[in-house]
Amino acid sequence: MTKKAEAMRRQQFLENAYERLISMKAKVIGENQVTLRTEREGNRDDCLDSSDLASEESGRELSTLLSARAQAKIAPIDDALKRINEANYGLCESCGFEIAEARLAAVPFTLRCTDCQQEQERDAKTRRRHQPTDDRGSAADAAGAVDGNDRDMTGKVANLANP
Repeated sequence: MTKKAEAMRRQQFLENAYERLISMKAKVIGENQVTLRTEREGNRDDCLDSSDLASEESGRELSTLLSARAQAKIAPIDDALKRINEANYGLCESCGFEIAEARLAAVPFTLRCTDCQQEQERDAKTRRRHQPTDDRGSAADAAGAVDGNDRDMTGKVANLANP
């Protein structure tokens, strides 16, 4: 393939990636707005008792959580759009080589090529294995027991020392 043809193909790929990322972002925003709208419509009754008020407060907390999740999903998409605009989209942040188009098609906001991503995951797994137990908690903490207490299915602490 000639350099001109390759450049044109690459430009078309970048345009398609840009459109796909914009579509993904719109979908995340739309889903979040539908969820928030549904929640607001469910909370329109002005005659609320204390349990309704508690439920409404819980709903507001859920809205904040949903918004935070939406923002967490949108951030890598925005970063990828920025990289397209800066003409460095598709370059591995670790090695600097081009990321395979098949990988970008599968994960359009990826930052690393397959090899560098696998290496990073292996390193992270090795670090987790070799971390001292104190950093992750004691063996009793890992099993769920803390100072003679244990958590039941609801997460409430049940005192095992004084049954």
